[in-house]
Amino acid sequence: MTRAIFYCNLPPPVTGQTVGTQVVVDMLSGDLEIVCLNTSDDRMSIGRGPMALLRRAVSMLSHGRALRRELRRRPTDVLYFVVSSSHLGQLRDALTVGLSRRRSRRIVAHVRSGNYHENFGRVGLGALSSFVVRRLDGLIFLSGHLADRAARFVPDAKRRVVFNTIDSAVQLTAEEARAKIERRRGRDRLRIVYISNMIPSKGYLDLARALTLLADGPPLVADFVGHWPSASARDEFERFVRDHGLESSVRIHGGVSDRARIRELLVEADAFVLPTYFPVEAQPRSIIEALNAAVPVVATRHASIPEYVFDGDNGYLVDKQSPEQIAEALRRLADPEEWRERATAARRSYDQQFDPEILRRRLLEVFVGDA
Repeated sequence: MTRAIFYCNLPPPVTGQTVGTQVVVDMLSGDLEIVCLNTSDDRMSIGRGPMALLRRAVSMLSHGRALRRELRRRPTDVLYFVVSSSHLGQLRDALTVGLSRRRSRRIVAHVRSGNYHENFGRVGLGALSSFVVRRLDGLIFLSGHLADRAARFVPDAKRRVVFNTIDSAVQLTAEEARAKIERRRGRDRLRIVYISNMIPSKGYLDLARALTLLADGPPLVADFVGHWPSASARDEFERFVRDHGLESSVRIHGGVSDRARIRELLVEADAFVLPTYFPVEAQPRSIIEALNAAVPVVATRHASIPEYVFDGDNGYLVDKQSPEQIAEALRRLADPEEWRERATAARRSYDQQFDPEILRRRLLEVFVGDA
């Protein structure tokens, strides 16, 4: 059996990147002999500032020594890691491929950020990124759009596109999704959910402003789920909710790490809203989770989102920072027949584009190569 070392961050903490990597491990565990070298750090204990940078560097060297010991103990067929967009992270990536090239038949990396192509134009990062790419056998991108952005810097033969998929803890079967759509007939209140980090460029304030425009519209409730960068940011949002009389229609949950609870929120939801303009957005996993749960999506024309959210089909695409367009999309979804069509299309698009078995085979092709 092909032996693969996964040299990367794994949960905890629960983030889009760590969950994504764990999904890859789980998908391929029946096809590969997988050895996990977890490089996750406790970010809260590391903190920020010069001393934090030093601690990260020490941690990086410690992880590097562990990788070297494992490779000396037994060479591997394939090494897998997630590329970084920071200077220290790219230095780690360069050391990783340097340590591994002679003791790994194949080296595969994953791009999980939306600004990877910018590395090649930044002072210091450009040379490191080019060094890493020359020594890779495959570089996985989450969408065709993101792969095309890097076409000038990564040869066609090394660029591979494999969409994200979702972990089993949040998945609904096709039967469960159909049952959800049927149950919706008996409800007259629109349930909206936002799941992401609570930072302005993710668009949560745009959704809140859209709710103020629906005061005389359909009955609704909106769940805001995500970690806050600070207590003051949460306080400011709670003040906005009170000042605009939204207390009865807005529920603020904070961060939710329990994947079963995320599944429950999506099962209950009629609309998923992520009006993001986050600069390094790639392929938000939360949107894929919503499509799986037959939840129509309202999102921005940003990053890879238009590759799988289709305006007027499985949801609606809106301009960035446009509460008016968000409000209009939600008005449409308040119509039962409109919602039913969009919800059915949402689940269909998940089955067509994010089927785990199809994505597993594509990943395996990248890992195994010509073996």
